[in-house]
Amino acid sequence: NLLYFNKAFAVFEGIDTDDDRRMDFGEFEQGLSQVGLSLSSAEAKAEFEQMDRNEGGQVLFDEFCAWLAERQCPVDGEVATEFVVAGERRKRPKPAASSPASVDPVGASASGAAVSDPPASGTPEPELEPRSPLEWTPEEVGDWVSQQGFPVYAPCFVANFVNGTKLSRVDASKLPKLGVRDFDDVKVLARKIRNLFAQEDPQWTKSISKIPYTERRF
Repeated sequence: NLLYFNKAFAVFEGIDTDDDRRMDFGEFEQGLSQVGLSLSSAEAKAEFEQMDRNEGGQVLFDEFCAWLAERQCPVDGEVATEFVVAGERRKRPKPAASSPASVDPVGASASGAAVSDPPASGTPEPELEPRSPLEWTPEEVGDWVSQQGFPVYAPCFVANFVNGTKLSRVDASKLPKLGVRDFDDVKVLARKIRNLFAQEDPQWTKSISKIPYTERRF
């Protein structure tokens, strides 16, 4: 959940001693104690290579977070075994139980007459309109990213304080700066963001060499 991700980000910052938001092997080996591990240099190297999925020699926060969950490493006493949407874990309120004295189990009163439902009283409460995505908090943006099938990227948006207004300005060129570096993921997530805010798809075929004659300026 997002609480676990926030704790994981604090651990990542503690291991990332040069504050470049990237973890190299030396930093990882020195910071193993922060995730409760004691490994030999060879074992640490094997874990680092498993974590560095794009084989770039450095680990980003999303890769670190995925490794933590797969390894089931405790962070501040808490262990996350899978990525879940925080909103899906909230329990729905249970309906109020009826009083046993007011309802006959066979649907009839003591005299044998059928028991009728009490008439509805008062005006029904108006339904609240859903909030605009532009009003979302960074946590709500993280929930939405998870619901689109990218829970591994949710903490990247939360850690960078991307609220609904900022999300509306995120496109394919900005996603890699937030930690979304897989090309296919960039394309899909950028399209979902455009659809969320009803934005037009970019016109990739437009060329400055095809400007209409009337628009040319000399």
